[in-house]
Amino acid sequence: MKKIAFFSLFTIFLALKVFSQNLARSENPVQSDRIFARAQHSFDAELYSEAMTLCEEARLARRNEVRWSCFVIGNVLSAPAIKKAGTLISDLMPILREREEYDAIEIIKNQLERHGSDYFGNSLSRLYDYLESLENYPESDFLIAKIYRLEGEYDLAMRYLERAWSHSDILDVPAVKFDILYEMADLANVLGDDIAYEKSLLLVVEGDGLYKNTTISNAIEKSVKLKRRGVDLAEYFLQLFRSPSINSMRAYFELADLYEKRGELKEGFLMTAFGVIVGFSHAVEILDDRLGEITFDENDRRSMEYFFAECGRNYDIMSWMQEKGLWRGFFNLAIRARQNGWNDFATSFLEKLSKSCPDPYWRTAAEFALEDKV
Repeated sequence: MKKIAFFSLFTIFLALKVFSQNLARSENPVQSDRIFARAQHSFDAELYSEAMTLCEEARLARRNEVRWSCFVIGNVLSAPAIKKAGTLISDLMPILREREEYDAIEIIKNQLERHGSDYFGNSLSRLYDYLESLENYPESDFLIAKIYRLEGEYDLAMRYLERAWSHSDILDVPAVKFDILYEMADLANVLGDDIAYEKSLLLVVEGDGLYKNTTISNAIEKSVKLKRRGVDLAEYFLQLFRSPSINSMRAYFELADLYEKRGELKEGFLMTAFGVIVGFSHAVEILDDRLGEITFDENDRRSMEYFFAECGRNYDIMSWMQEKGLWRGFFNLAIRARQNGWNDFATSFLEKLSKSCPDPYWRTAAEFALEDKV
């Protein structure tokens, strides 16, 4: 607690120092990013107090950069010559050069290099609005949250995570939002808060095209209720569904475990199915790049056995499937289908796993499940 109290006092000192200064041009328009990179390096070296101090310096530097940039672009937009020419960046750049508005040119170029002109619709007004939103620094908040968690300050950690998430729309790397949400879920799980845990995981999957898509959910349920009658139900299922939303896989598997614990068996199965679809799609995509198209059809070379065999031959794919829980996902898909009474589908999947799965643990587990020993 002494460390935290000291940090709070130091933060106030920094803030007073920064805001007591007049608005001035930043020597480097991305100085905050450089400071944050040092903070990340300190964190990786387990120098947590130093990392926290640098995070706050980066935040204050970012605030100064943003206010200066808004001041410059705001003055440009209010100039009569600019108002007359409109707000299209492509039209304004020659005028800005003619007027020797070098600060404005530098700011605009920096943002276009980061995001491209399409991001702003070629509009200087939209670029200005975006600049105004940048005073927050979600990357810095995220790193501070991780430090507080390591210090055992869970409430503070969650507060910073929530702040990072609330400003995740301005992350330099948009996919970091998933890291933030998974950190929130992990922390909620540690705290035993199932509601916050579920909420964070649902935020991961809410826009991925699978969750809440009743058409896909109904199609999955219909496919697993089929009777065998010469149809290989496991392969039929994997022929039907694909999804590129790899960031959702972990969330689906964790939601499935949560719903099974609650006794929500159908929902647990669907979450498992979504996770398997996403993970299988990703593995097939990698193998496609290496081997050519292997998507399932009537060709034996493109069978589930062939897929398993190729996974076993590729160490990195094998390791990834073990690490991310995809083999467990295949197994749970069968077991949870059985729990819902869809026995033909469950048997089809377990037979494939017991005969062809290159992971010996899950191959053996499938053999026992077929004998009703699990």
